[in-house]
Amino acid sequence: MYEMILEKSPNYDGSEEVYNSDIRDIANSLASVIEDQLELNVTENRIVFRSNLPAKKIKQSMRDVFSYHFDSVRFVSMNDS
Repeated sequence: MYEMILEKSPNYDGSEEVYNSDIRDIANSLASVIEDQLELNVTENRIVFRSNLPAKKIKQSMRDVFSYHFDSVRFVSMNDS
C-alpha cells in the first residue's frame, strides 16, 4: 500500500474547485499508470493506493503530470505504508 502526499503550491491563488479538479486529474493519471490497482482512495492532500510496481517506476511515470499541475499541486512524498 502506497501513500502519496501532496500539498497546495505556495503561490497558488486559484479556487478550491480547480485545486480539487487537479487532484482528481492526478489520481486518474495514477490509475492509468498502476493498472494493477486494487483500490485508490483520494483526499484533499493524499492518494492511497495498492500497486505491485516499484515506487521509483510510479514516480517516474507521474513526473509529467506533476509538472503540468505544478502551479497548483506539489508532490511531497510517497511512502510504502
